[in-house]
Parts: sequence; C-alpha cells; structure tokens
Amino acid sequence: MRIWKIGAVLLVFLLLLSYYLIYEKKEKAAKEERLFDLIWEKIDSVDIESGKERIRLRREGESWRITDPIDATADGEVVADLLTTMKLMTVKKVVDEKGENRSYYGLDEPQGRIKLNMGKDSAIELRIGKRSPVGYSVYVMRGDEGRIVLVEAGIEQYIRKRPQDWREKRLLLLKEKDIESIKIKGPQGRVLVERKGDEWELVHPIKERAEREEVFSYIYRVGGIRAVEYPGISMKEAALDRPGLEIEIGLKNGEKKHLIMARKGKRVYAALRDKGEVVRVEEGAWNDAAKRAIDFRNRRIFDLDPERIRSIEIVKGYGKIEVKKEGERWKIVSRSQGDADEGRVSAFIVRLKGWKADDIVDNPKSLEKYGISDRSLRAIFHVDGSDESVILSIGNPLNKDKIYVWTSRKKDKIFITDKRVEEVFPKNPDEWMKGAKNDKKR
Repeated sequence: MRIWKIGAVLLVFLLLLSYYLIYEKKEKAAKEERLFDLIWEKIDSVDIESGKERIRLRREGESWRITDPIDATADGEVVADLLTTMKLMTVKKVVDEKGENRSYYGLDEPQGRIKLNMGKDSAIELRIGKRSPVGYSVYVMRGDEGRIVLVEAGIEQYIRKRPQDWREKRLLLLKEKDIESIKIKGPQGRVLVERKGDEWELVHPIKERAEREEVFSYIYRVGGIRAVEYPGISMKEAALDRPGLEIEIGLKNGEKKHLIMARKGKRVYAALRDKGEVVRVEEGAWNDAAKRAIDFRNRRIFDLDPERIRSIEIVKGYGKIEVKKEGERWKIVSRSQGDADEGRVSAFIVRLKGWKADDIVDNPKSLEKYGISDRSLRAIFHVDGSDESVILSIGNPLNKDKIYVWTSRKKDKIFITDKRVEEVFPKNPDEWMKGAKNDKKR
C-alpha cells in the first residue's frame, strides 16, 4: 500500500512537471515572438488614429513631416521612438487565437490604430484595445491576422499624442560642419563670427581668433532652443515686428537661417523670419542666444604651461617671496630659506590658470589709469626656454566685485575679472613656507 501511494505521488509529480515544462516553453516562445518584422527604410508614411483624431507622418529623405492635420516638420526622434517600439514589440501572451472575442478586448472599436505604409499596396496595421486588468499590458491585434495578444502598454502613448506633440520643437536644426558664419544683433551690439578652415574667427567688433569651444557651445545652445507653446498670435502681438535679438546662421550651401526673438514681460517669443510662425520659448533661451563678442574670445588670463615654470616671485608692499623649482620640489630662496609647501605653490598656479576674464579692455592708452604699476601686487614667472619673465599684475578695483588685471603675455589688453583673484595670491611672505601657519590678514 505504501509503495502504491509513493508511485501515485511520483506519477502526479511527473505529470505536473511535464505540464509545467511544456507550458513554460510555450510562454517563453510567446514572449520571444516579435509582432512585426519591420525594415525602417521601406516605411514611407505613418497613419495614427485615435477617436476622431487623424495624424499622418510622411518620410522626406532622412527626415519626417506632419502632413495632416497640420503641415509642419516632425520630430524625427519621436517618430524613431515609435518605429523602434513597433519593431521591438514582443508578444507577452496569446489570449484569443482566432479573434472571436474582439468586443471583449476592446478591438471591435479600438481606442487607436497605427498604420505603417510601405508603398501604395503594402501596409501593416496595429489595432490597440483595452488595458489588461493586471500588469502593464494592452490587448492588440494585427490588421492582417485574427489573433489577439498582450503587449507592453507603452504603445498607447503614441495614439494619445496630439499633432503638436509630433512637431519638431527645435527651431534651428544645426550641424557645426555645415555652418560658415554666425551673426548676432542684440541689445549689446553686433557680433560676427566666420569659419576659417578648421578654426573660427571673430570678425566684428574686433578681429581675432575665436575660441572654437565657445563657438561649438553657442551652436549647441542655439540649436537646442525649443518651442514650449504655439500661441497662435501675430508677429506684431509677439513684438517680433521689432525684434530685440536677431541671429543669422550662414550655411555652406548659401542658405541662411534667420531666428528672431523678442521679450514681452516675462515671456520670450521667437520665430524663423521666413516662416513667420510665432512660438514661445523658455526664458533662458534669450541668454543662450544673446551673446557678446567677449563670449567668443580667449578670456583665459594666465596661459603658461605649469611644467615650464622654474621660479615665481610674488611682489607687494610687504616685500618679496621667491620660490624656485629644484627637480620636482619647490624651494624658498628669498628671506628665510627652506622647503616650500608644494601643495600651496601648485594650487596657486592651477587656480590662476583656470581664471577667466568677464570683459576685456583692448589697447589701453595707459596702464597706470588701471592701477598697473611697479607698486601693484604682481607675480613674476620665469620659464624654461625664455630669458623674458612673464608678469601678472593686479590693478585697481573697477567696483566692489570686479578688478583690473594685466599680463605681459598680452600687453595690449586689460582684463576685467572677479575681485576674488586677489585671494589666490599668498597673504603674507611666509605663507608658502612648509609647515607655516596661514595668517589670514593681508
């Protein structure tokens, strides 16, 4: 009797195990099955229906356009997201092999349809029905087959989008390699930057090499200006008939893109001049676009290679502190001699190297006018390969926050920078002595 019971239990176990393995195999196969086998390049248009809303997207070369119910450039990234979702869509579960209960699953009158058209005679349609009672899933059916399956509910977001959601929000689609010139006309004057081979040149209001990184940054920021609202107002109502800011981007093919902007209260409106449609953009877009010439210039005050510096003299009314590099170590060679605190000396050089000007005075007639003299707080650097020392001199304060700075490396310029640059200098003659305590009083 006991053996019979054991055999019966074992038989039941084997039956359950077999059922489980077969069921799991089917479930796994279903989960791995993709609903569509798509080739993106063959899709030339997309139709999306939801209730009474109808949206058509049409491919135009490498980009997409909304052709119904409005005519506007489509956001290629959003379209790509839809096609990717469709391509990677996998079947979670087959719930009705023959599609006999369409009404129950909300597929007789689906909440939405997505149709991918491939030429005149070929199309793929997805019907989207109700949500599953459990799990993040939705019932769907391919238009060319009867079965009803469960898929991830993320596909629903695309039938809920309004026409404006499919629009390209960026006003200027820019690639640095295609740009030949940037012209800015704003409240602080005019700026013109032009490409010169692989580099950029500031042409107006001063002629000098532009900082390539700053030009790249500007292109990235202006190219990223996006519409946040389509208010449906006229150019005059948005004050764009007299724009406060104009940006003209010249392209290699001779085309020019002309963005105009205006402030009205706390709102910033913008438009492409040739299109004339007014959009509202984020308030920060104004600052991103309204750059001055200084923003494209080399504003780095101190540009010495730290590895080439062999000695430093700090000179002020209290006297002089001088350090000299011996091998990899710094030594104090003025007043009481000894080892220098290498960390403080290195920090001094690094902090100066990172300092940038807020503005530049070109061709100053008199250095004394700006407080630059032999009595100024200054640092004198002696470098490898040069008999001429490099001087960095702190001048008079411009106001409570800004101060004038001059360097012999750029004799024809006075830099205006943050007054805190003074704090980079040692505060007393012995501060750089190894083991010395800081005296915070200057």
